Amino acid sequence: MILSARWMIVFLVVIMLLSFVAVLGARVFVHETMGESAVAEVSHYPVKMLMILNQTAFRIEDRVNITFYLENIGNETLELSFMDGREHFSFTVYDENGLKVYEPQSAFLQERIPMNLPPGFATGITGGLFWYQEYTPVFKGFDQDPMYEYRKTPPGIYKIVGSFTSVSLHLAMETPPITITTE
Repeated sequence: MILSARWMIVFLVVIMLLSFVAVLGARVFVHETMGESAVAEVSHYPVKMLMILNQTAFRIEDRVNITFYLENIGNETLELSFMDGREHFSFTVYDENGLKVYEPQSAFLQERIPMNLPPGFATGITGGLFWYQEYTPVFKGFDQDPMYEYRKTPPGIYKIVGSFTSVSLHLAMETPPITITTE
């Protein structure tokens, strides 16, 4: 019986040490990945939205990846419907003079219809929204052939504004801009 108790203590100590190492490793990982990132946040009860860029300085040939999170800050479970377009994320890019440079199609979460979001929980979209800044498509019109022309985006300072629109919640919200530079 004493031998079993010793092994139990050794086992618990090993588990505690492994847990400590895992937590320490996670903190370092989060710190390293969040080092150059930028976050813009906006709240409109009952939701809070975060737009995250993994960096703010880019080369002109880099792709700007944009991540969105939506958190239920209310007291009731929200029923959202991303697949039919009732809820969607998007972003707009502006140049230094405030002129719109790029606005992509909206992005929808590939969730079942409806998606329940309990209080305190969040959902997000990563990797689905990005800006290929080297060549930006400019819509010419439905009656034009081709409908888009591609313009080379010059190096400079740009502002990215994230948005979330919800028919179910009767709201539309935009983040404060995140400033990026390209060279």
